[in-house]
Amino acid sequence: MLDLCSGIGGGFPLCGITTGKVQLCGLCEIDSFCKQILQKRFPGVPIYNDVRDLRIQKGEIDTITASPPCQPFSVEGHRRGGADERDCIPAVLQLVSRIQPKFFCLENVPGLLSAPQYPGDKPGTYFLQMLRQLYEYGYDAEWIVIGTRFRFGTKWSGERLLFIATSRSRIVGVEKDDLLGTPNRKPKPRNWV
Repeated sequence: MLDLCSGIGGGFPLCGITTGKVQLCGLCEIDSFCKQILQKRFPGVPIYNDVRDLRIQKGEIDTITASPPCQPFSVEGHRRGGADERDCIPAVLQLVSRIQPKFFCLENVPGLLSAPQYPGDKPGTYFLQMLRQLYEYGYDAEWIVIGTRFRFGTKWSGERLLFIATSRSRIVGVEKDDLLGTPNRKPKPRNWV
């Protein structure tokens, strides 16, 4: 697993390591203070500086996870979408396109679902463009908004968007309906993290 926009590693990396079912291949974080914490929490795991500069090749990673900055999509960040200099989702998607992992997981604020691509655009155009790009790259996606206080026992009570995209070409022998279900049938249980 390669984790992008890792922060202090409290999200996807910690969940993956805790389960013992995920090999953490690398972390990517631009903030120097956060990188110091990552080095202490995950000794021996490579820490890359900027998602825009990563040079990992196709097929080297099975899962990419990301928790990109939420300010471009939050009310407090003025919902500037692609016009916000902190928006690194396009760089994350380019990396997904190049590496072609089996899975791509993203965590962010629910405002990502309704954010405009650019100020003045219709609500939801950013997320729609993201879905279109992933589909063109060979991915199908599912997402859910969950309340963190009730799901994770945290003191912070807010909602988070969890987004999972699966590669149509790299998941061999598993039908899409088995992974995601259909309107009339629930997905088959899997032992995947």
